[in-house]
This record gives sequence, C-alpha cells and structure tokens, in this order.
Amino acid sequence: MSTSQEQVSEIERQLSQAKKNNVIRFRNELLLKEILKVEQGPLSRNLDEAIKLKYNQVSEYITASTLDITTMHQTMIHMNEMKSKLRDKQANLGKRVADYVKTILEMLDVTWTVIEQFKYKAQKDKNITLDDHYAALVDAVLLKTKILQLSILIGTYDDPDFIIALETLRMYD
Repeated sequence: MSTSQEQVSEIERQLSQAKKNNVIRFRNELLLKEILKVEQGPLSRNLDEAIKLKYNQVSEYITASTLDITTMHQTMIHMNEMKSKLRDKQANLGKRVADYVKTILEMLDVTWTVIEQFKYKAQKDKNITLDDHYAALVDAVLLKTKILQLSILIGTYDDPDFIIALETLRMYD
C-alpha cells in the first residue's frame, strides 16, 4: 500500500515539476517574442495583448498536457533548446542595439565634422545663427537617441511579468 502511495506521490511530483517547466518554457518563449517585437517596431505596440495571449496559451497548454513521461522528457528537452536560443537571441539583440547606437553616434560625429568644415573654414564670419541651429539639431538627435535607449530599457525591464520571468530563470539556473 505504501509503495503505491509513494509511486502516486512521485508521479504527482513529476507532474508538478513538468508543469513548472512548461510555465518557465512559455515565459521564455514570451520573452523571446517580446524581444523580436522590440527589434521590429516600437516598444509599446500591443505589449499587453501579447502578454495576455501568451498567458492564456500557457494556461490552456498546462490544462491540456498529458501525464506521459516521454512527453515530459521531450518538453524538458525542448525547453532547454529554447533557453539556448533565447540566450543567443538576447545576445544578438544586445549587439544590434549597440550597433545601432554606434551608427547614430558616428552619424552625429560626421555631421558635426561637416558642419565644422563648412562653417568654420568656408564661412567663418557668416551665419552664426545657422551654426547655433545645427548645434541644437545635433543636440536634439543625441537626446532622441538617449530617449530611445531609455525607452528600450524601460519597456524591457518595467513589465511585472518580465520581472517574474527573470526571477524564475534566476531561480532555475
């Protein structure tokens, strides 16, 4: 009698662990899709709808999942693969953002060099107001770049579900 109770408790424990793993996997997939959205457009586009949709899909999947051990094993393997892909995509996104910011800063540098060559060498005494305008334009582009960078960071890390997902990943790593 005690052996079958132990087997039942072991199966329940494995099922519980599988459900936890499924939740983690779907949170990772949600994070991955949100990162792809950041790459494709503005941060605020349908973020809440995507989170709700993924939450509903996860809850439906958990209720529909079976007790089959091979399915659990395959799910864990798939989750590990997705975790690896997520890390790769996070690194790729970080590289792309860094390249984007670097390109904008290089554009600002070239723009400023052109302005200096034109204003200070060709027309040194003329159009002081135009020089101030170009300086303000460069400052505005730099501020917009900083705002974009902060918006990306805030949009990524300000979501409570994202924070919970990160804490869950930290707990299982």
